[in-house]
Amino acid sequence: MIRPFLHDLSRDDPWVAGMAESADLLSRAVYRVITTASHGEFAFPSIRDGVVAAGVSTEEGAEPFLIVTPQFAEEQAGYVGRGIQDAGIRSALTKLRAAFDQLRLRPPEAGWDELMSSVRVHVEPPPRAHWGLGDAANTTLKSGTFGGAVVRPGGDTALLTAGHVTSSWNDPQTQHGDQGKTEFEEEPFSWPTDTVCADVAVVSFGQGSPTSTQAINGYDVAYAGDSVDVHLRSGTVTDSINSYLDYIRYEDPNGNQSNAFVGACMRLSRAVTVAGDSGAAVTRSGSDVLLGHVVGGLNAPTVSYTLVQSIIWQLAAVRCKLADLP
Repeated sequence: MIRPFLHDLSRDDPWVAGMAESADLLSRAVYRVITTASHGEFAFPSIRDGVVAAGVSTEEGAEPFLIVTPQFAEEQAGYVGRGIQDAGIRSALTKLRAAFDQLRLRPPEAGWDELMSSVRVHVEPPPRAHWGLGDAANTTLKSGTFGGAVVRPGGDTALLTAGHVTSSWNDPQTQHGDQGKTEFEEEPFSWPTDTVCADVAVVSFGQGSPTSTQAINGYDVAYAGDSVDVHLRSGTVTDSINSYLDYIRYEDPNGNQSNAFVGACMRLSRAVTVAGDSGAAVTRSGSDVLLGHVVGGLNAPTVSYTLVQSIIWQLAAVRCKLADLP
């Protein structure tokens, strides 16, 4: 079953309520254009391929922003080879504005023009899923990191990792050689095209509690400007949240685009993770309160960040209670 889009949830959901109304309207409208383009009702294929994410900055007065690919910005400038220029961004926003009208989307009170004039456009390559070699959640093809844990319906404790790290036919082991079994998996590379999903897996280890994980004591929503601790195999790194992403599409390490978007993510202010860190637990700094897990990131010359998915979104997907681990 396809999980509901973030904006179909209650307005009391902290991820929705914490966003500015303009960012909320923008992300819903753009998502409608993207999903319509993929079904061929209107001719918006370049928007579908070019828009990577929609979100709201926590550093710029909750201003809405879009992430578009460099290729999309160049195409909108009118001819390839000019480079990324303001003309490309203006053209892209004009195209989106026309799509809103064509789809007869209900405009905000101030109108689409005012909303579009406040939108920041970030021209960036898509982030990469952070599976790789040499970390704790090892399969024959990919590696990641185990994070928090949940209590399954039968009462046993199972570990969480990113969904793209594991699969039901390629179960992971801990770094101690304990063989796990994938009990649940949701990830964007196999999820239905243009839906919004979690990126999380539940891995059980039979009798007894897993021992290879970060201490966890409860969970919470992450707030703008929160300082966070990222618990990597190499040690703990501290950083801060600089934006929320309503949804984002990313690539695998080979540059293949994911089918689905990943919902309810946070961008940290810098890249503190590398391939193999997907699934690492992220807690509020100085505490054991779990905020989410690493799912990817980007380390490019012009922009770098680590991408974390909200634990609230992940727990809704796995339908299990979080386990407190000493």
